[in-house]
Order: sequence, then structure tokens, then C-alpha cells
Amino acid sequence: MNLTSFISKSDSVKTSFFTSTIFTLVARSLNFILGIVIAAIFGISLKTDLYFYILSFLTLGVSIVTSINQTVLLPEFINLKKNNSSETAFNFINSFIIIYLSVSILIIFPFQIFYDKLIPYFSRFSHNDINENRELLHYLFTLFPIMIINGFFSDLLTGLKYFSLPLISVAINALFAIISVYIFKSELSIIIGLFVGNIISICVFLYILIKHESWKFKINHRLINRKIRKNIYMSQLGNLTSVFISFVPFYLLSGSKNGLITAYNFGKNLSEIPTVFLTSQFSIIIGIKFNELFSTKENEKIRNFYYKGLNFILFLLVPLSIFLFFFKSEIISFVYKRGSFDYEAVKTSSLFFGYFSLLLPFVAINTVVSRMLIAAKLIKYALIYQIAYNICMIIFVFPKLYYGEILNYLVSLVLINVANIILTIILMKLFFKMVDYLNTLKYLIVLYSVSITISILISFIVMRIENSSTRLLIGAILFTSIFLITNSLFNINSDFNKSFLANRFYKNKSDNITV
Repeated sequence: MNLTSFISKSDSVKTSFFTSTIFTLVARSLNFILGIVIAAIFGISLKTDLYFYILSFLTLGVSIVTSINQTVLLPEFINLKKNNSSETAFNFINSFIIIYLSVSILIIFPFQIFYDKLIPYFSRFSHNDINENRELLHYLFTLFPIMIINGFFSDLLTGLKYFSLPLISVAINALFAIISVYIFKSELSIIIGLFVGNIISICVFLYILIKHESWKFKINHRLINRKIRKNIYMSQLGNLTSVFISFVPFYLLSGSKNGLITAYNFGKNLSEIPTVFLTSQFSIIIGIKFNELFSTKENEKIRNFYYKGLNFILFLLVPLSIFLFFFKSEIISFVYKRGSFDYEAVKTSSLFFGYFSLLLPFVAINTVVSRMLIAAKLIKYALIYQIAYNICMIIFVFPKLYYGEILNYLVSLVLINVANIILTIILMKLFFKMVDYLNTLKYLIVLYSVSITISILISFIVMRIENSSTRLLIGAILFTSIFLITNSLFNINSDFNKSFLANRFYKNKSDNITV
């Protein structure tokens, strides 16, 4: 299989899943390496806080502006392409290139001129901190229009079934940022690398569109009718809530202890790797399967698929999350502790990493429940539930950050997610009576009991080992071995015991396990 076959459009679910998984691995790996390089060269400081804060601020801004791509523009584009012509469809969607460029320039221009007056309204950084880093801020703001246009073409090509191209774009951006940082070794070099990477990505996107889709830059504003405008307003209203919740932690952490946002960023990004490689890929599979089963109302198959799918992913994520929590300092040290990333940076980053890791199983459960609601066409109730959850976050969790209580914030975040998982029983009883959600909660209790017990035992065994990397390696080997043996003895997850991996692991112990 050559590179051309990877970037070509695909109608096959299997091919799309395979290529997206490969390029997700490459893109995330390069982003991961970029994080390690930034940590080693710059450590955690006020300057890195400002960099990650403004970059996150811009990214959230991009998501606000371009959120209508998937919800409004692409469905209309596909509809026009199918019922009219490709030319009409492109004329419609091309109009938004002008709109996006205009909006992005209108948004960013005041920040470029009045940065010292505007940024304090959106952060808690002091005027002094902002003025000392004005050059960094100016360079960062120039990324905004390019990020929006890159995101636009990325979504458009996804709609045209070039599923791997957006991931290639992410990889290109990370690669050029790594090269730039390695050569110039300054915070500005990261921005230069991202700028060049985005420009190259846009050029690649345009080449594919022109060569393979006969794209021409013609516009027709009359195609943006009243219904489209109404859908855009509704879509933006729903998206603003999610963006606000994502923005609040960054706002509350800004201007606090130097390096706190950087530590938050490193810890959170590292903890989300299992979500990217396990939960996200799992979500694609269950989404397709639930859509099929709910459309034919096969309740028995829905129930069986729910139990097998969710139990298996929880079997992987619960022990992993507990192990990551118990060995959080060792993992952060192994990944980041080099160069300017000192002991204090390890201590702060590992705090965020450990508690965010505890959320992994909850994310998986929420993903499955959300996919079921979407497949059952109960999106309205999913939105209401999400709004209620966000309100609880604002009332019970974010005030801890406001008062600088980092540990209390993280504990509250875990507790509200535990409460959310328990209260999900109401949702399940109302809409999915074919599933006994209490069984899932009982299964969770068993997994947590076993995982915590093993982790405590392993911690006592390895605590006298001075080298953190050795502690981590021995801890991982012992934890995995004891957990798998426990599963073999007590059959916590029978599907795993019947899998090929388990069969190979226990082949000398039993000849009765089937593949």
C-alpha cells in the first residue's frame, strides 16, 4: 500500500478506520514529541504559560468560528452536490472562505493593536506580564486566520472522504514546530514552525481540491438562505457552552503561580493519550454499530453489544487509570524530566496528570451513552444533560480554581464525574430499558477494588527503589502480571480470557481456552 492510497478518498468504513488510526498514531506521536521538546528546552515558566494560554485561547476561538462546518455547512454542501452539482456546492461553501477570513481579521485586529488592554479581560495575567511578552503575543495572534482557513479546508476534505488528510496536516504542523524549536530554541520558533506547517497544509489541501475535485474559487452568497443562517445561529449557541467550559480552567489558572498552565497542559495532554488511541477509536466502532441496531430496533443485540463493548473497554481503562494515578510522578519524570524540566515541574505536572488519568473510564462511559442517545435520535436530551453537567461544573468545581485550590479542584472534578456516572442510571432507565446499568456500576466496583488493591501492594514493593524509571518498569510488569492472573482466576472479563491475546498469554497454563 503506497502513500497515494492512504490519502485518497475512501467509501470503505474499514479502510477509513485503518488509515485514520495510522495517521492518528503518527500525528499524536509527533505532537507528543513536540511536548517533550518544549518541556526539555523551556521547562515551565510564565512565558510558556502565556504561550499555551494564548494558543488554547486561539484554538477555542477557531472552534467557535468553525463549529458550523460539521453541523451546518458540510450537510448542506453534500446535499447541493448530490441534488444540484459540484459547482453549485463549491460556490456555496466557498462563500465561507471570505466570511471566515473577514471574521478572523475583525476578531484578531483589535488584539494586535490593543493587546495590553484586551487580554486582561480574558485572563488574570498582569499588565506587566503581558507587556514583557508582547512580541510573543503578536506572533501568536497572526496564527488565528491561518488556523481557521486550515480548519475549514480540513473539514471540507473530510466531508469529501479524504479522512487521512486532516491528520497529515496535524503531523506536518507538529513536525515543523519540532524542527523549528530544535534549530532556534526559542518560544517564537514554535510559532514560526506552526505558521509554516499550516501554510504547507493549506497548499496541500488546495492541490488535492484542484487536481481531484475540479475546485474553482467561485462564490454565490445567495445560496446562504434563511434556513442556513438559522441553523448557524442554533449551532453556535450550543457550541458556546462547551467552549466556555473548556476556557474557564485556563482563565482561572492564568496569572497564578508561574508554570501552572504549562503543567496543566502537559499533565492533561499526557493523560488523554489512552482516550485518543482507545476510547476515540472504540467510539467510531460502537457509533456505527449502534446506528445499525437502533434503526432495526434489535433490543437484544443492543443489550449484548453494550455489555460486551463497554465491559471490555472498562476492563482496559480502569486498571490503567489507577496505575497511572499511583505512578504519576514516575511517568512524568520518565517522559519530561530532562533539560529545564526540573523537580518542581515534575511535581506540579504529575498532580494534574494523576487526577486527569482517573477520568479515563468516565469518559468511556459518557462516550457510549452519548452514542446510544445519538443512535436513538435523542440528541435533545443529550444536550439538556450536558448543560446540567456544565452548570454543576460551574457551581461545584470551578470555584476551587478561582481560590487557587488546585488539589481541591482536581478532587472535585473526579467526584462530580463519579456522581455523573451514578446519575446516568436515570437516563438509562428512562430511554434504554433493555440495558441494566446497575450491572455496569457493579462491574466498575469490582474493577476498581481489584486495581486499587494491586496498586497499593505494588507501591509497597517498589517504594524502596531509588531510580524512578526502574520503579516504573518493575511496577508496570508486576501490576500487569497480577491483574491478568487475577482475571484468569476470577474471570472478571470472560471475553478477554477468550481473546487471542489472553490465549497466547496463558497457552502453557490451559489448553481449554478457545480463540
